[in-house]
Amino acid sequence: MFMILCLHANKDIMFSGSYEISTLNKAFMLGTEALGIVAVNCFVMISGYFTVTSRKLRLRKAAELIVLTSGYGILIFAVMCLTGNAEFSFKLLIKCTAPYFYDKVWFINIYLVLFLLAPFLNRALTSLSKKNYRLLLLISILLFSVWPSFFPNPPSQDDGYGIVSFVLIYMTAGYIRLHVESKPSVLKCLAAYLIFSIVTACLLETEVISGNWLNYNSVFIIAASVSLFMAFRSLTFSSEKINLISGSVIAVYIIHAHQLIRPLLFVEWLRLPERVQSAVYPLIYLGILLLLFALCLITDALRRLTVQKLSGKLLDKISFFNLEFDI
Repeated sequence: MFMILCLHANKDIMFSGSYEISTLNKAFMLGTEALGIVAVNCFVMISGYFTVTSRKLRLRKAAELIVLTSGYGILIFAVMCLTGNAEFSFKLLIKCTAPYFYDKVWFINIYLVLFLLAPFLNRALTSLSKKNYRLLLLISILLFSVWPSFFPNPPSQDDGYGIVSFVLIYMTAGYIRLHVESKPSVLKCLAAYLIFSIVTACLLETEVISGNWLNYNSVFIIAASVSLFMAFRSLTFSSEKINLISGSVIAVYIIHAHQLIRPLLFVEWLRLPERVQSAVYPLIYLGILLLLFALCLITDALRRLTVQKLSGKLLDKISFFNLEFDI
């Protein structure tokens, strides 16, 4: 999620084409872009790895994510109107309450679809032999990663932002969970991740090839994602703090990517463009984004201590949202 903050900051600053950036700072931002562009894929891989064996469809979890997104949408809308950063209108209120229908939270949209499909995918994937699963994965990678990376008119043109690419990443993680017993050394995995990231950084810098190689479904980015994921898979550790923080990371995305916050966040409020010529810009950049990450976590921690119990009780009373289906 911190990587996603970096990607969004880079998009508004480096890729906007509106600011003069020193050579060293541009190289730093290209590095954070190349290293962080695996973030979405890794997020989906975590889901695939831990849920591929599940055959239960629990509507409650989908409802909780919708309530979380809409709740923050309404809260931020109210705060922005009260502080004079937005003008009240019922149309804007509806867009903030139900951003799913206005292309304002693309990741939440596709993630919810994947969540609903996952138990059915799991049943199919776990019934396949290792050989057939590997064949399915190979065909899927060729069609939905290699083809769009190197050739025109691929069968799916979602650039890694659609359900086809999410399913591909999900299946990749599922295969690792079910059929990959070996655990390469952490150093080897991190070295592979670094190599694929360097390739991505070079492609970003040269800009002489098709942008298709730089999408989430690019072979280089998927390879880097798998390499980083495998590095952590090879580690063995336990942390209550990480588990506690992980419960709020999706809120970090929902808060900072809100349609009323994102256009102002990095440029007007955090004023990162004013510092892109500074010799200490990398420290400022990382410090500000870490502070933003922490503030979002604290905000969601307060929600979990207060209104989460209320929303939970409300969902308890709606029987439809508590349905479970064995697939």
